[in-house]
Amino acid sequence: MAKLKVGIIGTGYRAVKAFGPLLIAEPGVEITALCDINPVRMRRAADYLNLQVGLYGDFEEFIAKADCSAVIISSPDRFHGQQTMGCLQSDRHVLCEKPLALSVLDATRCMELAQERSLVYLPGHVLRYTALYQQVRNIIDNGDIGRPVMVYAQDLYGKGKSYFRRWNRYTAQSGGLLLHKGCHTFDLVPWWTGARPERAIISGGLAVFNSNDHQRQLCRDCLINCPDYYDIGESEIDRAIFGPETEQPDSEWPKDICIFGSPKDTFDHAGLLCEYNTGLRLIYAQCFFSPENNRLIRISGDEGELNTSQEFGGHISVTDRHNQNRYEAALNMAEEGHWGGDRLMVQDFIRRATEGRPMAEQEILPAIYAIATALGVEPLCARGA
Repeated sequence: MAKLKVGIIGTGYRAVKAFGPLLIAEPGVEITALCDINPVRMRRAADYLNLQVGLYGDFEEFIAKADCSAVIISSPDRFHGQQTMGCLQSDRHVLCEKPLALSVLDATRCMELAQERSLVYLPGHVLRYTALYQQVRNIIDNGDIGRPVMVYAQDLYGKGKSYFRRWNRYTAQSGGLLLHKGCHTFDLVPWWTGARPERAIISGGLAVFNSNDHQRQLCRDCLINCPDYYDIGESEIDRAIFGPETEQPDSEWPKDICIFGSPKDTFDHAGLLCEYNTGLRLIYAQCFFSPENNRLIRISGDEGELNTSQEFGGHISVTDRHNQNRYEAALNMAEEGHWGGDRLMVQDFIRRATEGRPMAEQEILPAIYAIATALGVEPLCARGA
């Protein structure tokens, strides 16, 4: 049987540390092309992965010449909608990193085209593939907490300061961190419950990473004894694909730019209240300067309550509302990318692309709803959804 030929667009961390190695490990897959607007980083990524493949610095050239029938898109968020559409128009299956696009309209058009041409359009919402959040879905489907009424979610990013060194800090690049990171939770809620967001109220600000006291632009040039100092030469992957030699083509975001003095227009903390068509309500908060790195979710139903934490390999507790009986489960999730979710997501994409088995609309819509939620419920235009 012929191998599935896959191209990767965007050669940053996700491509080099997750998608590339996972594809290489699959015997029925061959990586045949890389595409990135930064030619130095792209060549470094190919060397790091030990690949002899087609290298394309221009997306249109990739579409015209790349020898692949499936594509993984891991470029900055602002390119997702356009690049997905181009790949689908050239009859290629697509796994697109979250968020699917920066607008509901762009993501919806991609979904409709994929379905029209019977192509795979797999949302890269990796948390769906983890044991923890699949178990949450099973508990809700089993009726253990009855009808979900309230969801309380808190995203704590202990390493969140890194986003203020990267392109994510610009809303035009990422849609803002409420979309770029919040879309995980905003996808899970409708994926678990089938609910559609209708109204949202958002409040956020920049409280910590906004100081003008730092006079140097780069950590490497700074004379301050700063606890947030970043050594660009400390890690192997930084030396390989984010070193000084790779900065020139996209010099707007060198990896060790000061997180306080860097220009930015997104929040470092935010809250959101969302109402859904089923009467469900979500109260959500995210914090990028927390010392803790965790996602805490509580779902209150009319028959009981479910609590989850990502700490210690994943934990779930369920309490009956009437008699306070409680059961707990420790998941011991895999110690690999996104607790094994990266591998399972890539394998799902490979199976679907090989078999020609597209995603159903109901599997894609939660990812589109996630965009709408983060943008304050942008009008939903997905076939009256």
